[in-house]
Amino acid sequence: MADAPPTSTRAPLRGLRVAANRGAAAIGAIAQNWLSRGLDSDFGISEIGIRLADQAHLGEGLLLAPLWLAADSQAAAPPAAAPASESAAKGNYQPISPERLADTRKELDAKLAALEKFLAGDAAAEAGWKDYLRWDQLQAELAHGQDAKPELLREISARYIVGGQVKDQPGLELEQFRAVHAALDRYAGLLAEARTHDGQAQFQKRFDDLTAALERYRKSPSGHDADTIGTILGELEASGQAPELVEATRAQLDHPNLFVRASQDFITKMTQTDVQQENEPLNDSILGTQITGKTDTHGSRSARLLESPDHVAMEMTLDATTESHTTGYHPPVTIQAHGTTQIHGVKRISMDAEGSTDEPACVHASTHTTIDSLCICGGRLVQRIATKKVYQGKPEAECIASQHAEARAGEQFNSNATEALAAQNKKWLENYRNPLLRRSAFPQTLHYASSPAALTVTPGIRLLPAEDYPASSVPGARRYSERMS
Repeated sequence: MADAPPTSTRAPLRGLRVAANRGAAAIGAIAQNWLSRGLDSDFGISEIGIRLADQAHLGEGLLLAPLWLAADSQAAAPPAAAPASESAAKGNYQPISPERLADTRKELDAKLAALEKFLAGDAAAEAGWKDYLRWDQLQAELAHGQDAKPELLREISARYIVGGQVKDQPGLELEQFRAVHAALDRYAGLLAEARTHDGQAQFQKRFDDLTAALERYRKSPSGHDADTIGTILGELEASGQAPELVEATRAQLDHPNLFVRASQDFITKMTQTDVQQENEPLNDSILGTQITGKTDTHGSRSARLLESPDHVAMEMTLDATTESHTTGYHPPVTIQAHGTTQIHGVKRISMDAEGSTDEPACVHASTHTTIDSLCICGGRLVQRIATKKVYQGKPEAECIASQHAEARAGEQFNSNATEALAAQNKKWLENYRNPLLRRSAFPQTLHYASSPAALTVTPGIRLLPAEDYPASSVPGARRYSERMS
């Protein structure tokens, strides 16, 4: 079957799950990997030191720290109480009924239909994807109904996740593909469990092994027991057994394992830029006077953090001064003048796991002008009347000039910010979020927050069976993997 990626996809890219490693040294390895992929250039850090101990400092004001990794950190004690449903689950083995299989198959068919509809319309892309996903082979096997081979379904399902022998396929991060993968895995797991002749005995052994591993893990967390717990939870989930126990156990064991904090000082250093625009042409019309000239603008842009419990909120600020030298034409009068415009602008930026968004800028400008000379064609009466009108209209002209300056500054502020955010989002999606989604490695939850003092990003961790995420894909990773949740 074809391993080459299809020619195109027809949906907006969405698009971090961080596979956790064992201890601070491994967190440092991840950080080094991120840095090698552009974090230093993204954020302008020229000299970055990573201390492979309890935390890693990435430049002044940026902290990257691991939190309670099972084998290494003593930052927190493991949960003391057993999951509420642990004792109740013993002996509650539920054979897989034909009705349950039928319902799961109906869900799978719906996801396949949604994916096929999504692919329709671009014949070349549809053909490429179906060839890569072994679509016809899957349909032929599903036609056998409950006699389909679970091992073949799992083999085809693996095509939807990058890892092992499956090369990176841009597009697999999209919800339509990931939904099919999840539904196909569930169906294959239930089919396999339905054919198990000693299901009760296997369930009992899994439960006993899980109970023992949890007890050891609560007393003294270790990578070996985390591996065992993750594997058993994965087996129970795949076989459709004890869902309450699986969720209750994960609810107690899921926890943040990485803490990123960037101080306001760090944000200021990373975002502060000078504004320098010299000898810029100016063309305007105010109260019937056509104005031409040159402007010089000097100032700065920076960002300050705002209070937000569920995303990073910051306010970009613009402070600048524009000096102008102009000539105004309003026959019979020619006006030579110079002016100063003070500009202050703010623009709200929000950032979460989906990327960054912005709101329209709010800009205030105040213009004050000085008339250097008047050239009036006409007699004394004309000169007297024209001079009086020019000075009488000066306050209104300055007000209009301020409004025009606000519009120009706002347009440029918005344009510059939107262009920068688009480039940042593109890099975030293409270099981090989407590749991790394609590997089923993106956190199910990724908490962003900010205060006037700092921004924080905290992903969580979920224990998984070792085969769910190949350790070889992350430098320094243990055999087991841990899904951020």
